[in-house]
Amino acid sequence: MENEPARSGWTFEPCPRWCTRQHGDDDHPDDRYHDSAPTTTPTIFLQRDHEAGPGRWRHEADEITIISSRHADTHETITFIGRDDRLDQQLHLTPEGAARLADAIVRHLAQLQEPTDGPGRRDG
Repeated sequence: MENEPARSGWTFEPCPRWCTRQHGDDDHPDDRYHDSAPTTTPTIFLQRDHEAGPGRWRHEADEITIISSRHADTHETITFIGRDDRLDQQLHLTPEGAARLADAIVRHLAQLQEPTDGPGRRDG
């Protein structure tokens, strides 16, 4: 493959098709990961605004990063979802768990949609 990452002496199996990481013979054993290309999406986070009072929030623009990774010694892939600089605000899920989370978010947000016509419509 033309875009296949460089293989090193420690990569005994081919990289997963999604791996974009460049491997080197001098990679420390703890750093021998296959990583996907990151997907980032801009979002607005809400942070409690303690100075403004109870129940008040301030908006903070930032990005969420989604990346999948697998250590070379395992066959277990993890999907990281979070902010790169907020280690306490990250999710580490299996790809299946991440897919279930994505479906649950879509279902949850559908509940928040206001009806556009019919019973329960609010004009105003």
